[in-house]
Amino acid sequence: MKYLLTIIGLCFLVACTALDDAQYADDIKLGAKVKLVECLDNYGQCSFDVVANCPYSATIVKGDDWLSFTENDASTISLKGHTTLTLSYTSNRGYRRTGRLVLSSGTRYDTLTVKQEGLYREKVSVGTKTLNVPEEGGRYSVTVTTNLLPKDFRFETVDTRDYPLEKKADDFEYENNVFSFRVLPSDSRDVKTFKVRIYALDDWGEKVPGDVTVTQQPGK
Repeated sequence: MKYLLTIIGLCFLVACTALDDAQYADDIKLGAKVKLVECLDNYGQCSFDVVANCPYSATIVKGDDWLSFTENDASTISLKGHTTLTLSYTSNRGYRRTGRLVLSSGTRYDTLTVKQEGLYREKVSVGTKTLNVPEEGGRYSVTVTTNLLPKDFRFETVDTRDYPLEKKADDFEYENNVFSFRVLPSDSRDVKTFKVRIYALDDWGEKVPGDVTVTQQPGK
């Protein structure tokens, strides 16, 4: 019996050591049950339930000007074990924004995201939404109404199911609230319909598009 208790004690000691010592990396557990929280534009609090069996740090790596840990109004805190991680956020009088925090034990990492709505939204609106162009194509331009800077814009052609792999437009430009592009000549016997898009990505990573639907006459 004495030897049995000794063996059980040694096994318990080894098990505890494996969970608490970072050198046993495969046994270290660290992560949040939910990795994304979305909140409204007014001030408030949000939380993440963290599952861990080790000491770890939580650091706000993006958004520390409007996000902080409620516990001590800091951007980095040290924790251990299972816990509910609570953050405070300020009201947002601008556009939608994203904050990120990283949990780290030294051998395990997890990234959590807080997305907050804004009082305003990014806007891209084109003055001409449809164009009918001849088979030879040509250069076209449309006016743009936006609250974004020129450096924020990207361009793309959005294909329909017809000829999805064929290049239809290029040479995109944006200057002085005018979006211009070149429609390439058509060598198809069918009418083509596709979209030419000027867009930006908001801080949530979502597209804010202005689309021009182009209908091109068939080649002969």
